[in-house]
Amino acid sequence: MATWRLDALDANEREQNQISWIRRRDWHILSSGAQMYTNDERFAILHTPGSNTWTLQIKFVQRRDHGTYECQLVLAQELKKKFGT
Repeated sequence: MATWRLDALDANEREQNQISWIRRRDWHILSSGAQMYTNDERFAILHTPGSNTWTLQIKFVQRRDHGTYECQLVLAQELKKKFGT
């Protein structure tokens, strides 16, 4: 089985901002920062402190994982989004 990864938006001073991953099919919030909100252990957030990369990883990808995943990045009072399928 394959592993799928999608990088979040790139931003300066990422440590002060909030990153969230959302599965659009059911609007399930998968994570906020490093905190996971799913019981499915195949999902993980990869982040090295001090880096500008937050990655959503899905291990052992299954047919039911098909769809759009949204990364939301809140910069002060601005919201930016990135989608991946």
